[in-house]
Amino acid sequence: MASRLWLLVVAQLLLLAAAAPGDDYFYDEEVEEVASTHVPRFTTEPLQLNAMPGDTVTLPCYMDKAAGVIIWRSGSKVFFTGSFTNSKDTRVKLSQSGPKGNSLVITDVRPQDSGTYECLISSSPPVSLHHVVNIKYAPVVTTDPAQGVLVIRQGQPVRLSCTADANPPATITWTRKGGVLPNGEQKLEGETLEVAAVDRSHMGSYTCTVDNGVGKAVVKDFRLEVNFAPEIELMTNTVHTGAGFEAQLMCKVRGQPLPKVRWSRTGGATLDDQHHVERHEGDDYYINIDKVMDSDMGLYSCRAESSLGTAAAAIEVTGKPTPVVVSSDPNGQEKNSFTLNWSVESYSPVKEYKVIYKNTQVNGTNPEVQQQWEQVIVAAPRTDGANSVLYKYTYALRDLQPASVYEGVVTARNKYGWSREPTEPFRFSTLGAQALGSKDPNGASTLRGGLLSSLAALCALLVVL
Repeated sequence: MASRLWLLVVAQLLLLAAAAPGDDYFYDEEVEEVASTHVPRFTTEPLQLNAMPGDTVTLPCYMDKAAGVIIWRSGSKVFFTGSFTNSKDTRVKLSQSGPKGNSLVITDVRPQDSGTYECLISSSPPVSLHHVVNIKYAPVVTTDPAQGVLVIRQGQPVRLSCTADANPPATITWTRKGGVLPNGEQKLEGETLEVAAVDRSHMGSYTCTVDNGVGKAVVKDFRLEVNFAPEIELMTNTVHTGAGFEAQLMCKVRGQPLPKVRWSRTGGATLDDQHHVERHEGDDYYINIDKVMDSDMGLYSCRAESSLGTAAAAIEVTGKPTPVVVSSDPNGQEKNSFTLNWSVESYSPVKEYKVIYKNTQVNGTNPEVQQQWEQVIVAAPRTDGANSVLYKYTYALRDLQPASVYEGVVTARNKYGWSREPTEPFRFSTLGAQALGSKDPNGASTLRGGLLSSLAALCALLVVL
């Protein structure tokens, strides 16, 4: 009986020897049925090996007694049947072969060599030993976009991705150079960085760092460019100047792609390249007028155009005085008068001032009728502001009502016209009242009047009680 079993093994080995050279491997399940009468006991322990690419792995398989043909396989792939190779992979060899076993040696291991390797003995019944090989390797990273640069229009969704082939699995961390991520966090873990609707604040450099503890971490940089329509910001929409002085107009232009900026004058007046010198520094676009002439007064337009749209803004060049600034303490110390102190900038001599004011209280004889505005025209002294463009003046309003709150507006006129009125009138009071809601020269709100009124009401209530 034993001789018949060995004849079957020999026949199997002959079939292996005759296998076509192009076959990757040859394996017949009948080999497992060729058995020895002795059931072997393995003297080798199962191994779990960790290796790096390029290493050599040795997998031993030894028994207490020879008991059949040794077959090495991994999954569906057979490497050796006895001493005959079933694979064209020259990296895989047998070592220390003998009647009681051998070792499978894999040189220059690769990531795809990871897996379970089985040493199968054709005893009756068959027995096998399993080794597990784990090839660790540094991350191989794929990015999208592949070149790391993404140009997208404002408002559209954005998706940046880093995927990694690594063993063990890698941790992927997103950061942004010089700022926080769109979600407001400093870091984010995951394969993708997504924004539902991108805006220009998201523009910048992003980094994904991929690390699994094997070798150096892999760092991939991304550049996110956000296209948006031109936008114009003005530092001021009015430039005050005068004949013989200089003037500078500036508009801050932003846009992606970079807009083309053009200056023009409303009304069809042309710009002289020698007289109106244009320049720009980064986002700031300028027109410089060295010596202003009266003909330079008027509206100028800053216009920015790109493939995504157009924006425009107007700047007025005027010789009129700036708005008058009143610096008086709003709470007067005189019963029937109040002294106004003011200043104004004018590049042409101020000719006169206009003061309009009214009592904020209703008419005593007819409560339904509001007090009327009073107007005073004050001639400006010839010497005022002689050595500068800053003009200062002091004027006393008389015949005012005692313990009353007034509001007033002061404007100035030069040869170009009247200054613009302030946004809010100046509130002031005569002795015995407080200019509630007004501000002192340093900008602090006046609350003393309100506190005094509250205290007076409280004292009156105590007297009644």
